[in-house]
Amino acid sequence: MINKLRVLLLDDNEFDLFLIEKLLIIKEISSSVNKFLYAANALEFLQKCEPFDWPQLIILDIHMPVMSGFDFLNEFEKIEKEKRSNCLIVMVSSSLNNSDNQNAMDSPSVVSLLNKPINMDELIKLLNEKGLY
Repeated sequence: MINKLRVLLLDDNEFDLFLIEKLLIIKEISSSVNKFLYAANALEFLQKCEPFDWPQLIILDIHMPVMSGFDFLNEFEKIEKEKRSNCLIVMVSSSLNNSDNQNAMDSPSVVSLLNKPINMDELIKLLNEKGLY
């Protein structure tokens, strides 16, 4: 492993946030996890975040109230490119369908769409491919 990643988790389910955070720590993917239940709060965090504190990985739920994962992506893409250039997004959903997959992969920031609950071996394989684990 190269180093532990700075990770941002965005999911409207508190149990999923807790579980994913614990798995990221156990698998030594991350020691620093910022968790958010609401996309607007995550965007506010990112806008205030210094470049050296920016997450290298965002795990983003698709289906959330008020602002969906796709709405988050639209706002994320408006942030200065320099800030977000080293940040990969993995979208997650409990109900994958073809339109979700297509919409997710249309974003240049999204590297994968995974089914919930997240299979950590799949995530580690993806991070290995990107040289992050």
